[in-house]
Amino acid sequence: MKQLLGVATLALACAMTALGQMGDENAAASDVFDIGSRKVQVPPPVGFTKIGLRFGHILSVQAAAEPADNEIFALHLPTDRLPKYASDYDRSPDFYTKVSVSRIGRDEDITPAEFTAVGAYIEKEFAKMTSTNSPAMAASQRYVSKNLSDLKESKVKVKFDQPENLGVFDKNARVHSTLTLLNLSVNKVQYKFLATVSFVYVNMRLIYVYAYKRDPREADIEMLREFTKKWTASIIAANEELTAKSR
Repeated sequence: MKQLLGVATLALACAMTALGQMGDENAAASDVFDIGSRKVQVPPPVGFTKIGLRFGHILSVQAAAEPADNEIFALHLPTDRLPKYASDYDRSPDFYTKVSVSRIGRDEDITPAEFTAVGAYIEKEFAKMTSTNSPAMAASQRYVSKNLSDLKESKVKVKFDQPENLGVFDKNARVHSTLTLLNLSVNKVQYKFLATVSFVYVNMRLIYVYAYKRDPREADIEMLREFTKKWTASIIAANEELTAKSR
């Protein structure tokens, strides 16, 4: 259980980067993934497409910002924006999603009680887990800065500001979703993201489901909540069907 709670802390730290792992272009259409001995299905949100190596200019930045102990297995962009992102290498996504899993927990079966405990721990310890004054967050800033510097072949300094917890908005036996406001700077250029961080329990695995909206407006708060609720519900439904087929 202690290891599982540590994994949850890492997932929140990952959310703060707001910057996945290289995907295989040939596998871009697949939404079924092997996580240890279990299969998990993650359909993209409605109106979004899972991207692969054709969008390497986006994925490489994401990969550089991902903690070493995490593995991203899906990154999604709005389908109607794909041509623009494919042709404009300087364009950064302003609305995107990603899904990851802990490398540490890939082979670990999670019980319903353990999942419930993770949600309770997050609610109680959110401020402590995301404190920019903590050694873990300081190390994360150094790690991301170094990786981006190596990628860009020039010095990049990333700084996280304390995220604002906007509350838990979806909580049940399979999902625990929190809305947060993230502020960070890259070489002193400020960025603001509204983000949902969802812990989703499917086929005895814990996966992390994120949605990000850059430069959010007031209306985006309710939009992102509803967007996330619909998406996580579709993930749960897809895995119930997948499990039924495998019996």
